Amino acid sequence: MRLRLCAAYDHDKARHEKRLAMAALPDGWIEAAGEDLHFPQAGVVDPPAFVRALLGATPLRQAKIIRLDNQNGKWRTEDADGNHDVFDAVIIANGLDALSFTQVSALPLAGALGQIDWFPEAPAPEAPAPTSATAFGPYIAPAPQGGVVIGATYAPIEIGRSPAFSQEATQTNIAAVRAKFPELGAALTPERARPRASIRCTTPDRSPIAGPVPDWTFYADAYDGLRHGLTTPYKDGQSQDGLYILTGLGSRGLVSAPLAAAMIAAEIAGAPAPVEAGVAEALHPARFFIRELKKAKPQ
Repeated sequence: MRLRLCAAYDHDKARHEKRLAMAALPDGWIEAAGEDLHFPQAGVVDPPAFVRALLGATPLRQAKIIRLDNQNGKWRTEDADGNHDVFDAVIIANGLDALSFTQVSALPLAGALGQIDWFPEAPAPEAPAPTSATAFGPYIAPAPQGGVVIGATYAPIEIGRSPAFSQEATQTNIAAVRAKFPELGAALTPERARPRASIRCTTPDRSPIAGPVPDWTFYADAYDGLRHGLTTPYKDGQSQDGLYILTGLGSRGLVSAPLAAAMIAAEIAGAPAPVEAGVAEALHPARFFIRELKKAKPQ
């Protein structure tokens, strides 16, 4: 399987040239293909299979957690059936639904509705399915189960609303393919599509949130001087012991989630961090709170 990254706009050409000049990948992993970039070693990921591989033999119990409380230094969970458990550490990793927990309800998360469309059969003899994935703003890729997948739409959605697919979104996906690959796009019809809609969890700076959940009371008191522009040394931040969060993965969760999870796992285990301190700071859950303090006017 291969991947082609197309130059959909003029500014993409300059970005592609910059990527090639960086030589960040080994020889044979990225090549120029006209104005596009070709990744001969790339492939298409089957998300359910990928998640199963990550889980391995790890025990998994499914339940809807509706409440978290700290009791005597431990975290007590309550599920929708009224069952309770106690843990040394808890990671909130449920996308936009993280806002249902009071410990992180102030985070500036938002939802983006996305729809993909799977065409389980090859489009047509005169327009066969592509043998490589192609990204051109939207994308088209061979589906692991056969046929092709196209997408994805990107639209705001109110917090609390459930995702729902629509024929309008299917038409949008087909139109995007037709603009880049007219023959292939012409063979795709809404009646043959099997749509899937879901909600991305996004952040204002488009970076994930990963790390210990801050002690918000401590932050409000210790860093109040930022509202006045004071640059004197500040205390190190304090977190809610044993509570972590991983969310705001946007459109690139399969890429960023494993590394962000490794960061949190290392901190829980007291192991060396897999990233530099600057990366951890850039993803820290308190970054938005600090930014708002700096922009706030003194009362």
